[in-house]
Amino acid sequence: MTTTSHIPRELDSRESDGVSVTLLWHGDNRLTVEVSDSRTDEHFSLAVRPQDALDTFHHPYYHATAEGRAPRQLRFARNA
Repeated sequence: MTTTSHIPRELDSRESDGVSVTLLWHGDNRLTVEVSDSRTDEHFSLAVRPQDALDTFHHPYYHATAEGRAPRQLRFARNA
C-alpha cells in the first residue's frame, strides 16, 4: 500500500512590509496562494487554477477583491 503525503509543497514565497505571500502545491493538482499580513494579523487563502497561479501569487489582493473576498483593509479603502 502506498501512502501520499498531504503536506503542501512551497513553490514560491515572498515578503514585503509585513505581508508574506506563499504559493503552495497540494499534490493533487490543487494550488493555493496564502497571504499573511503581520501588521493587521489578517490571513487569507485563495484556491487558484494552475494557469492563474503566478498572476495570483504576484497580485493576491486584486484576485481576492475580484472574488469578493477582499481583506478588511481593502474594504475600508473602497468605502473611503
